Amino acid sequence: MKISEILWNLLAPLYDLLRRNPISGHFLKMENQAIKKLFENIPIHNLKTTCDLGVGRGHSLHLIPETIPLRIAIDRSLPMMHFTRKHSPETYFINANVLNIPIKEASVDLILCIGLIEYIQNLESLLSQIDAILKNGGYLLLSYSPKNIFTFLRSLRGHRLYPRNWEKIETSVSKYDYELTESKSTPLQQQCLFIKKN
Repeated sequence: MKISEILWNLLAPLYDLLRRNPISGHFLKMENQAIKKLFENIPIHNLKTTCDLGVGRGHSLHLIPETIPLRIAIDRSLPMMHFTRKHSPETYFINANVLNIPIKEASVDLILCIGLIEYIQNLESLLSQIDAILKNGGYLLLSYSPKNIFTFLRSLRGHRLYPRNWEKIETSVSKYDYELTESKSTPLQQQCLFIKKN
């Protein structure tokens, strides 16, 4: 087991509390509002399946419209999933590494990748997995952390972070046939909504 996984397992019982302290809670509220605005660009009534990668304590799950019949959540930390499952019984949880997603190819309409890629060194490997399971015409809602003081302060919790700029994201995503439909910006994150072209 890697050190980063051990850290997530240890944080699991406390993470929700840590994330909802007044300062973190303020940032989380801004991020959720930005993501909700991006959801307005998605024809939700057409979606059947969504997948939240790196679900953690499920802060993104409640943003997914209830009209989507199948919700899948993936995380490699069993303790994180244990606590999250209690609050999201309608969600199907899979304990797996996001760099090896055990889902049928071209079977997902919407993928959430919120607060994840700053922990992933090999972004191209993750995007390859995402591209494999996302349907043509499907949506990818992705956030990334820019290099700034906020990202530095987050790294003091012990996790190694990989901040990125838009040029790096654009270069990586351009290897696939995706189109940016809209983006938002908050102090800790940049949020982007992509559609996978047919």
